[in-house]
Formats: sequence, structure tokens, C-alpha cells
Amino acid sequence: QGIGAGGMGALSFTMIGDLFPLKQRARVQAAISGIWGVATLIGPLAGGFITENWGWPWVFYVNLPFGLISALLVQISWKELNPLRSQKLDIPGALLLIGASSALLIAFTLVGRGYGWTSSWVLLFFGGTGLFLILLAWVERKSAAPFVAYDLYRVRLFAACGLTGCFAVACLFGATSYMPLFIQGVLGGSPSEAGLVFLPMMGPWVLCSGASGFLLIRFGYRKLAIPGMIFLGAGFTFMVRLSPESTWLEAAGSLVLVGFGLGLTVAPMLIAAQNAVPKVRMGAATSLSQFSRSMTGAITVAIMGAIIAGTLSAQRPDGPNIPSPNEVVDPIKRDSLSDAQRDAWKGPLSDGLTRAFFIGIVAAALGFLSALAIPGGKAEDFVSDEGTETG
Repeated sequence: QGIGAGGMGALSFTMIGDLFPLKQRARVQAAISGIWGVATLIGPLAGGFITENWGWPWVFYVNLPFGLISALLVQISWKELNPLRSQKLDIPGALLLIGASSALLIAFTLVGRGYGWTSSWVLLFFGGTGLFLILLAWVERKSAAPFVAYDLYRVRLFAACGLTGCFAVACLFGATSYMPLFIQGVLGGSPSEAGLVFLPMMGPWVLCSGASGFLLIRFGYRKLAIPGMIFLGAGFTFMVRLSPESTWLEAAGSLVLVGFGLGLTVAPMLIAAQNAVPKVRMGAATSLSQFSRSMTGAITVAIMGAIIAGTLSAQRPDGPNIPSPNEVVDPIKRDSLSDAQRDAWKGPLSDGLTRAFFIGIVAAALGFLSALAIPGGKAEDFVSDEGTETG
């Protein structure tokens, strides 16, 4: 499943880049980004219904007909626009990249589960990450067709927009991973309320994504990315100010600002990465952008988890029959707890989550700085007929 999702995540956007020129591509990818935003909302709700009524295996089975129909449509309608080239796959580079990314994620995951930053296991995996990266750099420099297209970062438009997109996705992962925990564990909301809190975020996200195609052509990448990161920073600033006395509407209101920010950055920055390179390298640019975003998002979630775990460990309530934090947010176990047991963790959970949300402010600030490095001008000013950067 991971191999298939990883491949399709980059391939689908690459196919759009092959099919459409800049003006149409911006509109099509913006529309798809909006659809993805809607699916992000509907998916968890549908998954909850399927799990409760049909059983968890059907969460996977239900995807089979959609996958088969999509594969059939691609097989029937897709025609290769460029001649296929035989190219040797850089197996050593691929294996080293998998090793480095896996070791890094394991290290951050261990920190998020309560291991100290200086514990032997965490240091071991961080050291392994460094070793894999050194070997990867050595192998890729000698490879005729390197697995990691690191030379793309020499292109200013690709580097600046790619970095801005990574910080935007960091904000996305941070909000979607931990806002439900705040709704359930701090405000005492139900799983349905935790899922529906993202509904106000989807509206501005879809709206801005749909309009970003027109806005890109008219204003360019820089004038979208800068206000987008400001919106994200403002949204997380409100999230940091949430407390046990806050309401569901206040939490949802902060996500409205996040939705505006995501709509102005997630799809436009990917379009910029594609337009910064020749068409024959669009696949490499898309896959590198998607991989970088996924890694940034996963690391952000792990760091936020480590902050929450550290806060809960330092502020563990005293007294008899104190439940664990997992019991407080578990929808089944929560019903068996008394009001006093539920309330015991509200303060520590609130403190941990608001401290973790501060990471979103940091990500938005760094994204704002990287957005300032994006070249000014309209999108079409940086792309020639062959899709190469001219600015």
C-alpha cells in the first residue's frame, strides 16, 4: 500500500503536467487539490462508518473497485506523449534513501513515545541516519542517473517554492494530527465533533485552491505564497491561545485561517516546482517535492508528539485511579470514566497541545522567509515553451 500510494501520489500530478500547458495545468491541479481537501474531510467520516458497520477490513476492500476503474480508464485513454527512454535504475541510491528516511522517522517516533533526545536508541537511529546520508551523497555523486535529483535545488524557483510547500504541509499535518485530540481530550467532544472540526477549514481551502489557477497566472507564485504563510501563522497563533475554557467554534475558527493558507500554498507551490524544470524532468521534480513534503510532515508530527509526551510526563496528575491519556481520548474507554477522571488530564493535555501548536507558528514563519526568496513576477514569466526556467 505504501509503495502504491507513494508512486501514485507523484505520478498523477506528473501526468497532469504532461497533458496540460501552464495556464490549464494551474486550473486542473488547483481543482484536484480542492477535491483532495474534500476527500480529506469525507474519508475519515466514511472510514468511521465503514469500521463500525462493516468491519475494518472493508476500509481496504472498498478501495478496490475505484482502483480497478481508474487503472482501466488510464489503460484505455492514456497515450504517451514523449518517447520512453531506457534508463538504469539507481538501486543503491534508492536503498540508501529508504534507510536514511526510515532511521530518521524511527528516531523521531521514539522521541514522541517518551524516549529522551539523548537516549541510546534515539542517538543510534540519528547516527544511522547520518551514516546513510553520507553514503547516499557519495553514491549519488558517482551515479550517472542519481535516484535523488539533488541538482534541482540549484534552481532558485524550485528550491524556494519546494521549501515553502514543505512548511505548508508541516502546518497541515500538525493541525490534522492534533486538533482532534484537543477536541476530544480537552473539550470533551465526541469523535464526530473531532472530525467535523475540519469542515470549516475545507471551505476556504477548496475556495482558494479553485481560484489559485487564475491567481497564479495573474499574480505569480510569490504573491500567493506570502499571504498564504501569513494565514497559516495566524491560524496557529489562535490555536496556541486555546484552553479548556475554549469552545468548539473557537477551535474551528482557527482552522478557517489555516484553510486559507493551505489553499494559497499547497497546490501553487507544486505547480511552481513543475514549471521550474524542463518537461522531461517533471517527474523527478514532482516526486522529489512530494517526498520532501511527506518527510517534513512526518517529522513535524513526531516533534509535536514529543512535546506533548514530555508535557504529560512532567504534569502527570496525582491521585488514585488516574487514567492514562490514551484512555481519556479513546471513545470506548472514555465512556467508562468518571467526570473527575476525564477532567484530571484536561490541563496537562491543553498545555501539551498548545505548546505543540507553537511548532506550527515556527513552520509558518520559516515558510514566510522561504516565500520571500521566491522570484517575483507572473508564473508564465519563468517558463519557456519547453518548460525551462528563464528567471
